[in-house]
Amino acid sequence: RGTPLLVVCMARPELLELRLTWASADERSRQIFLEPLSDDECGDLIGNLLGRAALPDEARVRILAAAEGTPLFVEEMLSMLIDDGSLAREGDRWVATGPLVDLRVPPTIQALLAARLDQLTGDERAAIQRAAVCGKQFHVGAVAALLDGGEVQPILMSLVRRDVLRPDRSSLAGQDAFRFRHQLIRDAAYEAAPKALRAEL
Repeated sequence: RGTPLLVVCMARPELLELRLTWASADERSRQIFLEPLSDDECGDLIGNLLGRAALPDEARVRILAAAEGTPLFVEEMLSMLIDDGSLAREGDRWVATGPLVDLRVPPTIQALLAARLDQLTGDERAAIQRAAVCGKQFHVGAVAALLDGGEVQPILMSLVRRDVLRPDRSSLAGQDAFRFRHQLIRDAAYEAAPKALRAEL
């Protein structure tokens, strides 16, 4: 008290169901509720991610309906279209390589992430499953050990280009580190590994 201090905390709404007294804001605290994005905001997000490249109206409508205001769904859906070659870069713009009217939109974010992981090569899938066992952040050496050695850095960099992983600050000298772009991607990679393999790893 008496010290200027700002503390910002994020939580899901269920936290206030468990801690009822925390919901009573006073002059020193404020709650800000993050609502789903509107269709217009999701449309702006698509435009920003694609550099204002046009998507066919039917594809845009189906993505917006399935996303239900979740930015991660929009980002992953566009990444999947890029991964499977439905969208390609031409100069500084993204263009559709064919008609997107038959676009299959997975019904949930979990199904969408699983579909994206299904598009990975065998080496990429093996590496990402082992990385998921390590956690949201991991070191190259740990993944290499779980793959019984071999060069994993190029595989992990391929996953960075696919926007599944990101380089991260390492806590171990001489060891590069990476992290999953989102915890849900890590969870999907973990769940995609057979239970026997997860137990062994």
